[in-house]
Amino acid sequence: MCNNIRSGELSDDWITDLSCRESVSKVLGGPNPQLADLIEDICNQKSWKGGYYELIVTSYSDVMLRAFTCYPHISAIPGHYVLYWELKGNRNGDISELIDTNVLVECCSVVEESLDALYRKYRSKFGSIGALEIRVVQQGTFDSLMEYFIAQGASIGQYKTPRCIKSSEALEVLENRVTARFFISDKLPHVNTLLCVNGGLTSIFS
Repeated sequence: MCNNIRSGELSDDWITDLSCRESVSKVLGGPNPQLADLIEDICNQKSWKGGYYELIVTSYSDVMLRAFTCYPHISAIPGHYVLYWELKGNRNGDISELIDTNVLVECCSVVEESLDALYRKYRSKFGSIGALEIRVVQQGTFDSLMEYFIAQGASIGQYKTPRCIKSSEALEVLENRVTARFFISDKLPHVNTLLCVNGGLTSIFS
């Protein structure tokens, strides 16, 4: 993967699905040796949860992902996943001027393609899951989220941003600071029919 990022060209054996290749190519944009080095460093760590999102967003050279969390939005039908992303500019510019709508929409598509076969099946074939959404929040939002949890009794020395929000009060901290929303409505993630047998999942090696 890092070789592809470093060269800016996708090898034929890395991503074979045409629509996914097009999405990843648009996000990568061209050679990015600095990002390739970053991904190698993340993958060499004991824990690199969240590194995939950093790959997606930091490949857009003027913006990087500072923090993220998610929430399953089920108040409407069909429900859908919401990712809250706090971004910052690499050159300390106004983040609102650096965000490219097309890039963030492509990010939604690439994230959906990365999710497991069961998600993509219910999203594309049955329509029981709505389009994944990215909501960009103000800078400093995740600091405010940390302050909320510490006020609720969390240890400041052991605090880690929750990867999934369950508290309605914590969700309000995020929602009050949303500055932009992005989702893809005209494109569905690829479904590999070899993985779906009689409505369930089976191994392609069985």
